[in-house]
Amino acid sequence: MRPKTDNCVDCGCEKIVNRKGLVSPRCADCRQERQKMTMRNYQKEILGREKRPETDNCVDCGCEKPVSRSGRRNPRCVPCYKKHKIAGEKKWRLENPKKARETRENWEERNPGWQRRACLKRLYGVTVAEYNLMIERQEGLCAICEEPLGENRRAHAVDHDHSDKGSDSVRGVVHDKCNALLGHIEKNSSLLPKIAAYLRKHAAKKRDEAFRNQETANRIEDLSRKT
Repeated sequence: MRPKTDNCVDCGCEKIVNRKGLVSPRCADCRQERQKMTMRNYQKEILGREKRPETDNCVDCGCEKPVSRSGRRNPRCVPCYKKHKIAGEKKWRLENPKKARETRENWEERNPGWQRRACLKRLYGVTVAEYNLMIERQEGLCAICEEPLGENRRAHAVDHDHSDKGSDSVRGVVHDKCNALLGHIEKNSSLLPKIAAYLRKHAAKKRDEAFRNQETANRIEDLSRKT
C-alpha cells in the first residue's frame, strides 16, 4: 500500500503524497524555490546576464530613464525619442516628396476639418461643439461690436484672457479685427483717450477745411454775380 505522507529531501518537512501516487522528493515550497533558483542560474550562467535592471541611460542626452515592464529597452528617453522620430519622419518626407504628399492628401480626406479641431483644442482648450455653442448663444453676432459674424470662419477669432490658460479663459467669439483692437487696448489701456483725442483733432480739422472751402465757394459766387 502506498504511503500517504513522505518527507521533503530539502527541508525534511512531512508532505502529502498526491492521489496518483507520483511521489515528488520535495514539498511545494521547496519545488517553487528550486524553480526560481534554476531560472536565476540559467539566466546567469547560460545567458550570461543578471536580473533585468530597472533603469538605463539615454544614448542621446545621457539621462537616467526607466526600463519598460516588458523588458524592451528603448535606447532613448521619451523627449529624445520624440525628437528622433520627428527627424526621421522629416527625412523620409524629403526623400519621398510625392509619396508623402499622397499620404497627406489621403489622410486629410479621411479627417476633414482636422486643422480647425486641433487649433481650437491646442490654443483654447475647446472643442468644435463648444465653439459652435458659443456662436449659437451669441445669436451669430460678434461679442464686441454685435454685428453678424458671417459664414467665413477664417474672419472669426476666439477671444480669451491671455493671463489665464485653458477653456475657462475663453470669453467669446468675435471678429478678427475686433479681437486685434481689443488686444492692443489690453496691452496699453492709455491708448483709449489718445485715440479719442486724435479722432477729435482730425474731425475738427476736417470741419475747418470744409468751412474754408464753403467760404471760398461763396466768394467765387459773389464775384461771378458782380461781373
